[in-house]
Amino acid sequence: MKVERDEAPNERSGVVSPLRGGVRSVRVAVFGFGGVGRELARLLAFRGGEIERRYGIRFLVVAVADSRGAAVKTEGFTGYELLKLVEAHRGGVSNTPWGRSGWSINEVYDEIVPDIHVEATPPDYSTGEPGLSHAFKAVRKGAHFVTANKAPLALKFWEIMEEASKNDVYVGYKATVMAGTPLVSMLRGLRGYSIRRVEGILNATTNYILSLMEDKLVDLSDAVRIAVNDGVAEPDPRLDLEGWDAAAKIVIIANTLGIRLGLSDVNREPLNASLKDVISAARRGFRLKYLAVLEGDGGGAWVGPGEVPRESFLGMARGVLNAVRIDVGVNVISLSGKGGGVEVTAHALLSDMLEAVRGWLPP
Repeated sequence: MKVERDEAPNERSGVVSPLRGGVRSVRVAVFGFGGVGRELARLLAFRGGEIERRYGIRFLVVAVADSRGAAVKTEGFTGYELLKLVEAHRGGVSNTPWGRSGWSINEVYDEIVPDIHVEATPPDYSTGEPGLSHAFKAVRKGAHFVTANKAPLALKFWEIMEEASKNDVYVGYKATVMAGTPLVSMLRGLRGYSIRRVEGILNATTNYILSLMEDKLVDLSDAVRIAVNDGVAEPDPRLDLEGWDAAAKIVIIANTLGIRLGLSDVNREPLNASLKDVISAARRGFRLKYLAVLEGDGGGAWVGPGEVPRESFLGMARGVLNAVRIDVGVNVISLSGKGGGVEVTAHALLSDMLEAVRGWLPP
């Protein structure tokens, strides 16, 4: 990995790194500059000094790219410049003073190979693009790959991991599943346990919609419209309603636990619940949830509507909360928290960026 070392104190913060050798500069390229990519840029602009003081790491964003081009600055954007990029209209980073119209990953990598590649492009579960090609490009060029895009791992988990291993780079994906919680880190700590069952509410949009149906006594179409207006659902929420998002997440969970599972292996039932279904469940002491389930011992995986007891751990996860229960035989582990949103997703990306350079961090 190529990094720059500053032997002198950090001139911007006036603080000497706790690591011998001074502040270490790490070049970052962000691909996908929608809500998550912009929130990460904003986070680095405002917290860059704090990160340097704590860890002796200076993240230098050297490129941001959207669907129409890129903005590139080989010495790294200042915090002020990052905020100016955030202010650019969607698809407009190539119109900024650092813009390169029409540039794709190939042109960016010809100009400068980053130490960390951040993938924040939208998922495509049929082709995996552009994230899938980006993943292989990054790891083969020796860049750590940190992603919020689930599609590459849902489609080619082990292939990406094998390429990363060959090139001695880190693949970070905490932002792909329950980003507001330490779920992925916890799953890695469960390797070696016998996994009997994983069940969870992994999609915040469908959970919010079902909560609206119960609380406001509205049908599915009205609940979807409210969720879109509230900014919880995308204007086109099919990836959530048809179960692609939840299916991708259970695939990533399974493979993290060492259970090889592909997206096509998941039985997927769309959310098509009626208000009558929601009311019927409530009268019997249950709640209708959109569940993702992984059965141990080769039992397969499925996503779809299902009833859970109203006062159970999963039943009490309401609104945009996610929740998961993992039965490992000798224990049952439960975790709940915000699963998504641009703020928590950006923080998860930052956590993985630090994990990528973990060998330099204080113990």
